[in-house]
Amino acid sequence: MRGVVEQTPYITIAKGGERYTFVHGSNIIEDIDFVIDRYMIDIDSTECNYGGWREWLICPICEKRKLSLFYQDYEFKCKECAGLLYDIQTVSESYRRTFNALIGTLKIKYKMENNRRPYYNGELTKRSRKQLRDLGRYSGLFKEEFGHL
Repeated sequence: MRGVVEQTPYITIAKGGERYTFVHGSNIIEDIDFVIDRYMIDIDSTECNYGGWREWLICPICEKRKLSLFYQDYEFKCKECAGLLYDIQTVSESYRRTFNALIGTLKIKYKMENNRRPYYNGELTKRSRKQLRDLGRYSGLFKEEFGHL
């Protein structure tokens, strides 16, 4: 089975060149120069369009520039070389459709309840019309998924 990105320790270069490593998602180690030196990870930099520089980590396997490298099998690799998937990619498409129908309906309902101004000059606002369209779309998805119950 392939690994999951959200459960894999990784190092990343954030904006401004600040380096952090996240181990199992909770322990944060600042100043990871030791890790970069120990695992012989190269760093490249490119000039940004609006000034300044952006740093990149070089994947030791494919030698491409990446913002994050993941720790797997005692070495750091990019997501593609490590064969990692995002958590949502590990579930079936029917589960994702069902989940999106449920969550989408709840999100639209929440937005509609918290819409401070559904009407302006006696007419629905643009936002309210969009929310009604979205609710119709999600209720159609909901009926497709749960119509057989």
